[in-house]
Amino acid sequence: MNVPTFASRARTSFPVALFLVSVIGLFGPIHIYLTNIMEFSFAFTQALGVLVLLLVAAVAIADFLLAVLPAGGHLFVRGTAFACALGLAFWIQGNILVWRYGLMDGKDVDWAAKAVYGWIDTPVWLVLLGSAVARPGWWTRHAVKISLMFVVIQLVSALPLLGKAKEAGSFKMYSASEEGVHQFSRKTNVVVLIFDTFQNDVFQEILEKAPSYAKGFDGFTYLRNTLGGYPTTYGSISYLLT
Repeated sequence: MNVPTFASRARTSFPVALFLVSVIGLFGPIHIYLTNIMEFSFAFTQALGVLVLLLVAAVAIADFLLAVLPAGGHLFVRGTAFACALGLAFWIQGNILVWRYGLMDGKDVDWAAKAVYGWIDTPVWLVLLGSAVARPGWWTRHAVKISLMFVVIQLVSALPLLGKAKEAGSFKMYSASEEGVHQFSRKTNVVVLIFDTFQNDVFQEILEKAPSYAKGFDGFTYLRNTLGGYPTTYGSISYLLT
């Protein structure tokens, strides 16, 4: 039996390692950042360097582990097959099986109500990983093609986001000092409560149906006819405070 050399195994395992790690460590975070760029306080260029370093380190480790697995006993074949199937499973989960679990605002997810998603996700993962265990030879023969194809797909899908992405203004270049933020005057204080995305007319309806709620806001001034100066929170906060 011809035992594959270290170099030949590395040529196979490197694309597989690159695919697996890039799904989790590079393209996933890039998509999250570029589609929610206003929600992050740091610039994309600041994060990209860290992501690339993590990617290089992770790929080097993953590729080394795959490449040094003994060729005898089919350990290398099975390890490569499983890594490729795992990368594909992560890609499908992050790009196709994307479900709405509600706002991630600290509340518990109602898993019972979302059980149907699990009934869809679980078979996909079991089929992919199970097939890698049952037919590792097929996966290993096609691992390089599959890995490179999906790396290119991820790269092509990220390029339009990179081209359209604009840094979200100069606010990311500055930070507010929290010194004295919890210090109050003994005589006079002005406290501004901002209910983001809470409609003013809805609060009025609440007071009309339950006037007793107004007692809980004793000392506050409710300006029922106030309108925002901007359609977004970022401009409105500056407008209100200046």
